[in-house]
This record gives sequence, structure tokens and C-alpha cells, in this order.
Amino acid sequence: MELSIVIVNYKSWTVLSRCLASLRPLLQGSAAVAEIVVVDNASGDGLYPTFALEHPGVRFVQNDGNWGFADGCNRGAAQARGAFLLFLNPDAEDPGGGIDALLREALAHPGAAILTARQVDANGRAQKVFDVFPSLGTLFGAARALLRLVAPGRYPDPRSDRADFLEVDWVSGSALLIRRSVFEALGGFCNGFWMYSEDVDLCRRARDAGHQVAVAGAATLVHAHGGASRKDPETAALTRSEVVVSRHFYASRHLGPWQGPAYHFALAATRFVPAVLAAFAATLEFGSLRAIRVRAGVARHLAAYYRGVPSRGWRSLRARE
Repeated sequence: MELSIVIVNYKSWTVLSRCLASLRPLLQGSAAVAEIVVVDNASGDGLYPTFALEHPGVRFVQNDGNWGFADGCNRGAAQARGAFLLFLNPDAEDPGGGIDALLREALAHPGAAILTARQVDANGRAQKVFDVFPSLGTLFGAARALLRLVAPGRYPDPRSDRADFLEVDWVSGSALLIRRSVFEALGGFCNGFWMYSEDVDLCRRARDAGHQVAVAGAATLVHAHGGASRKDPETAALTRSEVVVSRHFYASRHLGPWQGPAYHFALAATRFVPAVLAAFAATLEFGSLRAIRVRAGVARHLAAYYRGVPSRGWRSLRARE
């Protein structure tokens, strides 16, 4: 078997159903080269048994808790048999043979250990699928914009719509194709990430090991980015706080003894302090505004996280021990 598709689900049954429908051609006929493994991260809404029965060609794995995207991916990979692993978000779809094209690009570029496809939203607008590695020099948007202006070859614009084959620092985990041999040699995703930056970390370790990471613009997938993580203020606050948490954890793993502490301080100053101010505003007459409520929630989550850093380290509080 050449390709295994691993999908991690958490209460995303509607979009997952559309995703699986778009993947069905890969499982039909004698030319099928794929298997699909869906890991449910303990959705706990009672829909798992019925949904699994409705998709008999898909292998389902029930996780014992919502320990995050990285943990779910690792559990799915342990059940998969393909020489290539494609980690795919449940809100992604392949209406036009994008996965076949992505696999062809991987076979044509044996030096590329990790690949992603060009991704567009439902309206055909290109989505961000790559960027440069985080560092103190790239923490702020203005600095990244300046680097793209003065050195576009080293710092390509991640918002550009490209159809070429482009080597990059890291690619998005929303559709990440990796050779199984490389995935196993790297030890898979790091379970210390609960949500976000686990893809950056994996690509960093792959690049450090001498492998190429690239975007295959000849392959296109549809991705309704971020819908599930923004549906209510509490969920939005949790996911936004995990963006910050994941960057702290990445810095603790990959930035040096000089740059790491400076990065931690700058990140907290620019993310946590504004959230605290929003939490204060929420106690006044502005507490009914959704944006204020979300930022106040971010402040609560980050305060709990920072309190735990001395004993737990920079890993997410929600990650599996």
C-alpha cells in the first residue's frame, strides 16, 4: 500500500462526511492505492458509532481523550500501513485529484521528505500553507514583511498563489504528506503540542536532519480553514491561547539559550498583556462585546499556563503527559 490518509476528528462530523466523500474515489476499484484512518479524539457526543458504520471503507480509531492534534496523528500513523502518510484536516476536500497529484510530486522529488499542496477556500482563494521558522527576528509582522521585501528568495510571501514547486521552511499540517521512513526516524509529531506548531516542529526536525520540505503547487486541495475553532467565544479563546502556548513550546525546543528567553518575553508581552487589559475591560461595561470576551478568555487560559511553566515546562497543559 502506497498511501495512508490520517484524519484527526473532534466533533467535526459534518465536514468530515464531505471530506470522506471527496476521498472515496481513492478507495474504489483495483487501482486503489490508499487507506483512510480516522482518529476520533473523544468527541463524546454519541455520534461516533453511527458515523463509523456509515463509512465501512474507513478504519476508525477511538482515542481515550482529546490529547491534541499531534497525539491523534501519531495514533493514526501507528495504525496505518502506507509508505507515505498524508495527515489531512477533516475540513479539507479533494474534488479534483489533488492527492494523486501530490503523491506524484513526492515520487518525482525523492529529496522532498515533507510536502503540502496548494490549498484554496470554497471561493477559490489561496490559503497560507507555509512560512519561515519562528525566531526573534520573525516574531513581528513588520519584520517579516521587510524580510520578504529585501530577500524574497529566502523569505517568499506565504500569501502568494503559486503553481510551482517551492522549497520552504515548514508547511501546514492541514495537508502534510511525509514519507513513513522519515516520520518514524523523526519519532513522529511531538505530543507536547496540543494544537498548532506541531507541523512547524516536525518540519524543523526534518530540515535539521537534512531533508527537504516543499509546497507542490501542481496539486490543489480545498480547505475551509479554521471554521470549527472560531464557532463560539470560549472555543475561540482556547484556540487563540494555544497559538501562543505552541509558540512558547516551539521556542523552548529550538531556540537557543540567548534567543529563547528573549522570544518568550517578547511573545508574552505582545500577547498576554493585551489579553489582560481586555480581561479588565470585560469587568466594565464592555463585557458583552464578543472580541473583549474572547481576549478575556485568552488571558485566563494563558495565566493558568504561565503558572504551570515552573513545574511542567513550556508544553501545553492539555497535552498528554
